[in-house]
Amino acid sequence: MAEGEAGAVAAATGEESGNNESEASRPAMDTGLACLVTLLKFLGKAADPEQLRHQNGKGGEPFTTQDILLACKQLEVKARAKTTDWKKLVKMPLPAVGRDSDGNYFIIGKIAAGEDGEDKVLVQFPGQQKPEILDQQAFDALWSGEVILMTTRANIAGAGRKFDVTWFIPALVKYRKLLYEILIASFFLQLFALVTPMFFQVVIDKVLVHKGLTTLNVMIIALVVVSTFEVVVGGLRTYVFSHTTNRVDVELGAKLFRHLLALPLSYFESRRVGESVARVRELDTIREFLTSSSVTLVIDLLFTFVFLAVMYLYSPTLLIIVLVSLPLYVIVSAIVTPLLRKRLEEKFQRGARNQAFLVESINDVITVSTADGTTHDVTITINGTNDAPEITSSLAVNVAENTTAVQTVTATDVDTNDVVSYSITGGDDQSLFSINSSTGVLTFNAAPDYENPGDSGANNIYEVEVTASDGNGGTDPETILVTVSNVNEAPEISSSLAVTIDENVTAVQTVTASDPENDTLSYSISGGEDSSLFSIDSQTGALSFLAAPDYENPGDSDTDNVYEVEVTASDGSLSDSETVSVTVQDVLGAPVVLDLGGDGVEMVSVFASPVRFDMDGDGDLDQTGWAGADDGLLVLDRNGDGVINDISEISYVNDLEGATTDMEGLRAFDSNGDMVFDAADEQFADFQVWQDKNQNGISEADELSSLAARGIESIGLELAATGDSMSGASDNVLVNTATLTWADGSTGAVGDAAFRYLEDVDPSVNQLVQALAAFKTYGAAELDLKEQQERPLTSVLAAGWENKVG
Repeated sequence: MAEGEAGAVAAATGEESGNNESEASRPAMDTGLACLVTLLKFLGKAADPEQLRHQNGKGGEPFTTQDILLACKQLEVKARAKTTDWKKLVKMPLPAVGRDSDGNYFIIGKIAAGEDGEDKVLVQFPGQQKPEILDQQAFDALWSGEVILMTTRANIAGAGRKFDVTWFIPALVKYRKLLYEILIASFFLQLFALVTPMFFQVVIDKVLVHKGLTTLNVMIIALVVVSTFEVVVGGLRTYVFSHTTNRVDVELGAKLFRHLLALPLSYFESRRVGESVARVRELDTIREFLTSSSVTLVIDLLFTFVFLAVMYLYSPTLLIIVLVSLPLYVIVSAIVTPLLRKRLEEKFQRGARNQAFLVESINDVITVSTADGTTHDVTITINGTNDAPEITSSLAVNVAENTTAVQTVTATDVDTNDVVSYSITGGDDQSLFSINSSTGVLTFNAAPDYENPGDSGANNIYEVEVTASDGNGGTDPETILVTVSNVNEAPEISSSLAVTIDENVTAVQTVTASDPENDTLSYSISGGEDSSLFSIDSQTGALSFLAAPDYENPGDSDTDNVYEVEVTASDGSLSDSETVSVTVQDVLGAPVVLDLGGDGVEMVSVFASPVRFDMDGDGDLDQTGWAGADDGLLVLDRNGDGVINDISEISYVNDLEGATTDMEGLRAFDSNGDMVFDAADEQFADFQVWQDKNQNGISEADELSSLAARGIESIGLELAATGDSMSGASDNVLVNTATLTWADGSTGAVGDAAFRYLEDVDPSVNQLVQALAAFKTYGAAELDLKEQQERPLTSVLAAGWENKVG
């Protein structure tokens, strides 16, 4: 940019020029002119601030609204000033010029919803490097209500109008009658062109075959007449055609020069002279196309239908061959045309560079004469100077979150031999960006997240300064504002995908998911091999079995007690589906054992116990581990029939929500909450002691007695863990112990036990295993009763004998 132009822009926008003038000595900023120049640049209009001052006769006075409208009219830009309110401003095309209550002007760039959902306005004040974002309240306090809307006139043939075929349409329409005559003459010339091949066909088919010399003479005379007529019509067409072309040339030439003279000086200052000359020379190429090639093309197109009709009369087969071949020509044309267009563009650019060199770097010799007649030749050399590149791509970009691509920064350089490179040179958020120095592709180093903005202002507006350099000292730094917009993201299931639960319960887990937008989520079962066995609460995500699973009778598709179900969390448009594996583990029966013998809690192994008792409440007796004959079970005859029927009357884990053992469940009956179960509690008298002396699993009358009758004063509910676990145990387990207090003040032990039991075991197998239990003394492995039930007796004995011998 020339020094004079730079100074004019600095004066208009109020920028410092690098001198040491005091604030008071600098002229006041002309905000109206600064905003006008900025918007004209946005609209692609070349505008020089000093020239605008001169044309409007303002001198040192600032531009007013009327001055801005007058300048727009002179530059053929459509502009209108009006007073409005916020509601209407939101719907107006932006950017526009606004006026504050003090009479200063500023640029209203954009109005959009902010992160809080309220409308925000992007405002650029002249003299400030960065725009500001204001809310509606702050903007209303600043704005006077006046706005100036500006746009280009689409129907004005001015500087913004391209050199294209539309320049020639008015002239062609004006001389349409002459062009019609040319078309008609050309059509008949093409029609007579068919006569010659027809004559030759007659000569070959008729004259030569029948040796008709008289017919041949007639044909020759007719051919001479047709040829003469063709020459005459062709000459007339050429004359009319040339006459019309000359008229079009004169009219277009005058229009071209009027157009060039109407352009502002800044238009030529921002472009190479050679490029403008090359564009003008294209006029001749377009004229040749419209006045010659295009007419011939139209005639050939019209004549094609006549030619095809004649061909059909001559040979339908030949016509079909021609029609079938037409798509091939279309395909070839589609492939070749882009290549030719590229070559022509390259040719134009080379011609423009050559012309620029001839025009911008030229020597001329002039003769200077003095008053006494002396002459002297003076050589003047005009050399072109380096012009800085200019970034032309958008300086305000909107991108969606979770993507790294921003835009391709582009710049133009009137010195076309220069190679433009790009770099990041500043901005509050420059460390978050990278740019390809050759292509100008600007990207985020990491995809931005709208919900967690990483920009310095934490408002999802990222600022980066990009500089285009031509390598010869010319640079153009521009600040780009990248606004990151919100994108709906799929929820993500965060709860465990591998769950282990005990048998005989329905609850699995509560499926949970997180959503970046905090949308309301719904849950559903969407698949899985065992999906029919589950249900889920669509609102809470509570996943459960429809029926409690039984470890001994697995219901999953693989019968391995690992159930698979696919659950989906959806926000209404996007979703996340995950497969949850639910492993069901075996659970032992869990009674409370009282040490009645004073020798510690004793339990009989399931592999040695003769007891069969309903340990799972299904009505069938199960082979189970049991309390020793000198110890007892704490029981509650819930149905009052005088008999202890099943697990429900010796277990209390289900009486207290959250309990995992029977001793924990017994706390439900501690009505006074003192962590001691005694006569002060309401149901203490309802509980009994069952001492199964004969180990038959039947609660006989002489085996049942009240706690008081057995001299039991209280049962402590403070538990001491033994460290053993019920999960996966192969035999009885003592999980916790507590204190048993007798009526005489002495104490004993209470065991929080878990009995191992086996369902539906044949009694004969049980007797066999008991007979073989002696092998354990010699290292025999514990036998799985259900497995032994399916094995021959001989193999069981053999296995035991081998262990004994080994």
